Amino acid sequence: MAADNAAFSELRATLPDLLNSMFIGQMQTLDTQVPLLYCGLPALILVPFYFMSKKISRREKIMAGVAAAYLLLCTLLLPLYKFMHAFDYPNMYGYRFAFLMVFLMLWMACRVLPHIEEIPFRHIVHYLVFLAVFYSFMISLQKVIFSDVYYRNSQNEFLLNTVFLVLWGAILYRCISCHAKTAFFRSGSAVFAAALILMTAELSINAYLCISKEEHSAVSEDVYNQWYYSEKDAVDSILEADSSFYRIHTTYDESPNAAGLFGYHSLSTFSSSDDYPLRQALSHLGIATSNRFISGTGYTTVTDMLFSGKYRITLMPAASLEPGITKDTYTPAEVAVNPYSLPLGYMSDPQIIHYQPGDDPFYNQMLLLYCLTGQYYEVFTPVPQDKLKIESENMAIANSMEYVNFYHLSDYLTGGIISFSAPVRDGMQFMACFTQPVPAADSSSPSILAQMEGINESPYLAYGAIAKGTDAHMYDTPHETVMIYFSDGYRDYYCNNMYFYYYDSSVIPAAYEDLSAGGFRISHFEDDYIQGTVTATKERPVFLTTLPYDSGWHAYVDGTAVPTYPVLEDAFLSLVLTPGEHQITLEYVAQGSLPGAVITLVSFIIFILLSGILFLCRKRKSEKN
Repeated sequence: MAADNAAFSELRATLPDLLNSMFIGQMQTLDTQVPLLYCGLPALILVPFYFMSKKISRREKIMAGVAAAYLLLCTLLLPLYKFMHAFDYPNMYGYRFAFLMVFLMLWMACRVLPHIEEIPFRHIVHYLVFLAVFYSFMISLQKVIFSDVYYRNSQNEFLLNTVFLVLWGAILYRCISCHAKTAFFRSGSAVFAAALILMTAELSINAYLCISKEEHSAVSEDVYNQWYYSEKDAVDSILEADSSFYRIHTTYDESPNAAGLFGYHSLSTFSSSDDYPLRQALSHLGIATSNRFISGTGYTTVTDMLFSGKYRITLMPAASLEPGITKDTYTPAEVAVNPYSLPLGYMSDPQIIHYQPGDDPFYNQMLLLYCLTGQYYEVFTPVPQDKLKIESENMAIANSMEYVNFYHLSDYLTGGIISFSAPVRDGMQFMACFTQPVPAADSSSPSILAQMEGINESPYLAYGAIAKGTDAHMYDTPHETVMIYFSDGYRDYYCNNMYFYYYDSSVIPAAYEDLSAGGFRISHFEDDYIQGTVTATKERPVFLTTLPYDSGWHAYVDGTAVPTYPVLEDAFLSLVLTPGEHQITLEYVAQGSLPGAVITLVSFIIFILLSGILFLCRKRKSEKN
């Protein structure tokens, strides 16, 4: 519900879209707002006869019909569509509740199948003809009326679905003529075997057609193998060698959910796990975030230190390697160890509660250090304007009071380049950041890209991440450069501001020594339980943890429950301690877990009671008989 989240999608599906989605080859993929209702042609054939069956009670059919009608309306009416998504914008793949409709259709088909012999076969023939004619009619109708549909039907798909409808009609005819109960449900029967083969063929063909229609550009096997095997190998080796608490960052990830996939600690989030205060706080510090993910891109030595970033994995891009990368030929990743990684928590100056960041991430990092320690550490110094060299190709920069505009000069078809360079200084590194509205909205971020050392994925620089300069050989004296590539197309690109700084690595050891003196000495940790000791002083009474704040975390100091407080833009968990050494226990209890356990227990008791009553009723009835 954050203000910068994308607006809830308007419904794009039409009634023909919904019906066509139940046929073979009509897979609706991530970017389409059409529900995935395909559950096999047998279900599509049998569902109408569920409501015609005389052996199914009217009350049951009314209840099933009301549920089906409601779910159908949810796919056509925006208010109900929003309600079924808990009013949370479904990023990309919509209609997350479609599986309920699929389940209901399969259930109705299974309910009517044992009574299939009561259905006159001529009714099935008429219905199969109707489905074939309807499918053919939709081909012409979509071309004339629904010109903006995502997947138009084709004659080949019409013929394919018609063939399967005829084959399923033959199976049902055999079931009816031989009585379904005696012929179909015997696993050794010929009808059962034919149905199993036909269903396997239908699902296989449908899967192939759906994959072939996938509109996303597929990740090549080489790219995937190089990313997956090199990162997995690096993470596994780190986890095996170091059992303490730390976080891992990577310079490049094919998956925003890599931390969950490979099982390492990170501050990343992805998709519906969105944590707005966390991404807002990290974005102010120059770390790539958007309204749907937090990346490991944009971290500096300062943020690595403060947020327990002990290891950084640098992956070799597949494009720089020989083709044919496999699990046996991939190039291992480089693993760097940060000697200045702080523990999960440390004692802080009370000024941390007054931390108010601005737009400049370099200033924000120094401000954060000051609020934590009460000392000024000049980690970053601005690059003098007269020393900054800016060169461009087919691009220009326009500054206004509100934003910086990057625009093409003439040829929109070839894209463009802008480079920002600063002279090399001993012991320092050139860094740049192009800030966005915080946190950047995924839909409005410009597609600008920086070279290797900082950012090498298209959207990340647009999300306001800090980029590190690389050596440049275009000037007489040594320079470091951040290169930005702009995609082609008739559009301009924007950012709030541009910031250029030198990073002084000689300052970090003193800041680390200052904060590590009050570090959290962890004796035991699990995903939901952390225990250790810490020493508080009068000057630093605030115990700041880099656990994202959540009311599910409960804190105990020396065995006594104490309140927790959100700090650093309400993003992280903190406690207030009295001077002295304390044992700290942090335990996570998911919200609603206690009511959920009570409801489950009560439901189980009710189930047992009802089962017992039903058993006694049946027993008495059998005794009377």
